[in-house]
Amino acid sequence: MKYPQSILVLDDEPNFCRVLEAKLNKSSFEVSTAFNALDAFRQILSRPFDLILLDLRLPDAYGMDLLPRLRAVAPAVPIILMTAYEVEGLREEGLKAGAVDVLYKPFDLNSLVGTVKSLIEAGSRRGNNPETEVPLTIGKAVTIQFLSGPLAERFPATIRDAQAETFGVTTTAPIEVDSGAPVLVSVAGTDALYEFRSSVARAPSDEALSLVRPTEIQRNQRRRHTRCSFRQTVELRLIEAAHFEQADSPFDLSSPAQSRAQARSGSFNGIAIELSAGGMCVALAQPLPAGSRVEVSFEAPGVSDQPFELRAAVVRCETINGHAIPPLYRIGLQFTSMSKESLFLLRGILDEPVSI
Repeated sequence: MKYPQSILVLDDEPNFCRVLEAKLNKSSFEVSTAFNALDAFRQILSRPFDLILLDLRLPDAYGMDLLPRLRAVAPAVPIILMTAYEVEGLREEGLKAGAVDVLYKPFDLNSLVGTVKSLIEAGSRRGNNPETEVPLTIGKAVTIQFLSGPLAERFPATIRDAQAETFGVTTTAPIEVDSGAPVLVSVAGTDALYEFRSSVARAPSDEALSLVRPTEIQRNQRRRHTRCSFRQTVELRLIEAAHFEQADSPFDLSSPAQSRAQARSGSFNGIAIELSAGGMCVALAQPLPAGSRVEVSFEAPGVSDQPFELRAAVVRCETINGHAIPPLYRIGLQFTSMSKESLFLLRGILDEPVSI
């Protein structure tokens, strides 16, 4: 059983997007569209994509400037740059900036489909490890995330059986989902986070869910602390603000009134990108200088009814998209203290010993 592979089309021409979406849908791809950079980043931060089609000129950004920022939040996703303008050296510049191909409009749609298929297949093979390195053993903790339908949150689960073509998991609560629904499965290994795409083999009964066994597993990272993809709203409350090393103001006064009000109150809302035993990455519309200290609050549905309350230090502040309004920043946080209860629950999310 195959699952639909997802593509994000980033172009400000609605008719062109509809044509691409119709063609790619016929080839069994799942397509999302974005007409500006800000909407694209919001979608990328909320769900994974297998490929991105990026137009060179957008109302709020220049595609060539977006390429490295897209690479920062989706490093393994192939990006195809599209343009209707013949510019000398553009192809070489685009490939150097991170695109895997450059297409000049109008292009043959059948050729596009072939290119998309080959790039996604090549990307899924690159950096993969044999499944035996992360065996789907009975009792292994995993995290599942449905990629379509109303169930957008992540669910903790445990492997209950493993067959030749399927494997079963037990969830903490009954889940209503149709057969064939695409799902992302995350498995925390000792050296990395492993993820693979699967689908529901048959409709679940009680807390039991049968999934299609993967043929390939992607190793996403190798770090001191295993990091898992984690998409939740995060609130940061400023304890102590540091200053940027450069001459800029510690807060971006060109940002909208809402962000300026947040800066004055010391409260910031963002979207978590990754979570580990040592810290997390958060996307904010407001920069925070390295060295600042914050209180972090976020929820983990299915793990705890109470929000996590932690303290952290800002160790990194990088621009994800400085051209959008408001701009987006990637904030790296290192946990400095947490309650025993939060420490115990964090073990449940990451399935690894935690030492802070």
